Amino acid sequence: MRRHDRCFGTCDQAKAVCDQMFLACMKQHCETVRPSITTACPTRRNAFGLPHFQHHSKKSKEKKECLSTAQMYYTGTHTLGCPAFEASQKEACSCVKDEL
Repeated sequence: MRRHDRCFGTCDQAKAVCDQMFLACMKQHCETVRPSITTACPTRRNAFGLPHFQHHSKKSKEKKECLSTAQMYYTGTHTLGCPAFEASQKEACSCVKDEL
């Protein structure tokens, strides 16, 4: 079971807390994006007429894409997740009350 699902299924948990934890977890994952091939492209000439190489790392692009995807998943869950949250809360809280 995923953390977000467990959070939804914790009696009296606030949905906003679960959603924020979900986003934070995904952003943390984006920090682990491994750099891919670094390319060196001559972009201009230096003062001596020699090519000046600008190094471009794909990591920043991949990280931005990862963060964008994380935001999209968060927005979807935040916006459309109420029915799932309410069902999970109903089940989780009724079990807690039954045990008391």
